[in-house]
Amino acid sequence: MASTEIIPVIQHPSSSSSSSSSSSSTTISAVVHTMLIKEYGNKDGNQHPFLLHLTGQATTAAANFRPQRRRQVSRALVHNVGRAVAVTFLAVRLCFKVLQCLCYKAWGSLLGSQLSERDIIVACLDYRNFPQGTMSDMIKDVSQGISFVFNNIAEYGGDPNRIYLMGQSAGAHIAACTLIEQAIKEAGGESVSWSVSRIKAYFGLSGGYNLINLKDYFHGQGLHRSIFLSIMEGEESLQRFSPEVIVQDPKIKDAVSLLPHLTLFHGTADYSIPSDASKSFAEVLERTGVNVETVLYKGKTHTDLFVQDPMRGGKDQLVEDLIFIINENDRDALATDAMARQRRRLVPELLLKLARNVSPF
Repeated sequence: MASTEIIPVIQHPSSSSSSSSSSSSTTISAVVHTMLIKEYGNKDGNQHPFLLHLTGQATTAAANFRPQRRRQVSRALVHNVGRAVAVTFLAVRLCFKVLQCLCYKAWGSLLGSQLSERDIIVACLDYRNFPQGTMSDMIKDVSQGISFVFNNIAEYGGDPNRIYLMGQSAGAHIAACTLIEQAIKEAGGESVSWSVSRIKAYFGLSGGYNLINLKDYFHGQGLHRSIFLSIMEGEESLQRFSPEVIVQDPKIKDAVSLLPHLTLFHGTADYSIPSDASKSFAEVLERTGVNVETVLYKGKTHTDLFVQDPMRGGKDQLVEDLIFIINENDRDALATDAMARQRRRLVPELLLKLARNVSPF
């Protein structure tokens, strides 16, 4: 499989209506978007919406949920999930595979529009951002969002036994922390609202998994050390929030054994989070017995995979790689994927090249 990076999508402006599918096998994917510092803050830290983009077939199921507030979005229902978790479902048919994604919101929309055409539901999870919350809050919010998906996705036509978790950039880090924390609880016999063993696979795109090694690098890239440490609850907490370090603790080997298959995607020209971050994490996971794969995209930067490439149209290698993994054991789905229509270009190439040159990431 070609080297590529997977990135989550933002809110989809609309969802296209589609006829019902005779397929009884579909996958739900939840992608969680996480950023260390957002370009903008939420006006109310307690009001993170649950936004569902509906098709005609999903309307009946969605009607069972009581909307708390509405936005001007085509066929959209807005709900609050806990205090600060935003979940976006993009659906076309019923009985889908599910991908949960933590990612940049615009990419969540682009990704959702592509995967929904392949009978995959994309649920985009959000969480409190600094200074409204620190890492512990973010992990708690993400875990609550994953729990919501597991406990409610069937109402939206998704298969709760075919759920995948994906994170992009900081989202990859937070999703990994959430998985490990939940695995530790599960292995310790604690009562949990969702089980790590039910996650089919984890996809990490352009993530950083060892904060101890990255803190000085981030400082040099413009994320001031004092701000970074405030987000991470102090230097003494860096080890706790470093998945690469945590999984090496022999005391939690039972928890590590619960982790699903992990695929780490990264661009080799990524200077926001170097691809060595994924390589190093993969090497550690392999030594601990975790099933892991690394997919590198030659010459791709941090934003190429989730901004420029999806807008370029045509074949999106990262999305194709993601779909191949999800549908690997589904011959009918793979046959359908082979006949999928090419995506249209959204932005002229000149503007994409300009954006790549001026992007701080």
